Amino acid sequence: MKKILLILLIFKILIFANNYNDFLLKIQAKIYPKIILLDKKIDKKLVDGKIIVGIVYDKGDFFIANRVKNLIKSLYGSRLDEYEFKVVPIDMLNILNDRYSNFSYLYILKSIPDRFERLSLFVNRNKIVTFIYDKNDLKYGFLFSLDIKREPIIYMNKKISKIFDFNQYLYSIVRFVDEG
Repeated sequence: MKKILLILLIFKILIFANNYNDFLLKIQAKIYPKIILLDKKIDKKLVDGKIIVGIVYDKGDFFIANRVKNLIKSLYGSRLDEYEFKVVPIDMLNILNDRYSNFSYLYILKSIPDRFERLSLFVNRNKIVTFIYDKNDLKYGFLFSLDIKREPIIYMNKKISKIFDFNQYLYSIVRFVDEG
């Protein structure tokens, strides 16, 4: 009986979980922390002296969020350059319902438009730098995305970029996109 329940649970998770490109997740896990280091106001975003990145997941994506966390941890350990570094999966509903810890940066996985819109209002009001899995979701008001064509392309939301301050080098390598 336990085996049947376990199989049904795994089947349910696989059916309802969003599909992710594993290669894209690996590239994002490698590049997003490097972008963090280009933030000119990184010292103001530290939480208890640490860079804390929240991996925001929705519904059946808890395992994906943990996989991203483990990918980042395997690449960077507990330090990002001279800073202590911590990655924490956080359920989107906890952030939207104000049950969250402070985060320096957020990496946001897939969700539904209503939640994206609410989260975008929150992060932009609080000037939290955001990285989003799917570049099409930049339209909700998030800051960065990365996609793979022949090579990795970093996209930056032009409208939102005005409230942040990064090293000039970053502006020379990103492709600016309009929200819409």
